[in-house]
Amino acid sequence: MFRFFTQNEWRLWSWLGSAVILSSLWFQVKIDVKINEWFGIFYDMIQKALSAPNSITIEEYFGISLNICCVIL
Repeated sequence: MFRFFTQNEWRLWSWLGSAVILSSLWFQVKIDVKINEWFGIFYDMIQKALSAPNSITIEEYFGISLNICCVIL
């Protein structure tokens, strides 16, 4: 199985393909971490709003909602 990486005819494709796969996994994990952080902030804000009425403003709510749009795009 690992001989594929050392054969001259496939060496470039195997190393480049492995680099693409690993870098895309790294990028996907970074995005997942950002989304997870956003969920924590968002649900903390929702909990704060439900525990004490008028404790957050609509601007804060829309601001955090706009933040996830920037992460997703």
